[in-house]
Amino acid sequence: MIGKGTFGKVILVQLKKSPNQLFAMKILKKQHIVQTKNVKNIITERLLLSEIDCKFIVNLRFTF
Repeated sequence: MIGKGTFGKVILVQLKKSPNQLFAMKILKKQHIVQTKNVKNIITERLLLSEIDCKFIVNLRFTF
């Protein structure tokens, strides 16, 4: 685990296809997001991270 926040945690992972690349995977607690009415904020975060290109912000590679 790299970090922990209000909505979940971030862990360090690597894909089997890319053993030399490390990724940060954010795992969110869906039930908590819905209960606290923060769905719109999470969707906005995903949209921003998928479009932003900045060396100081982690790039969004995959989402599901």
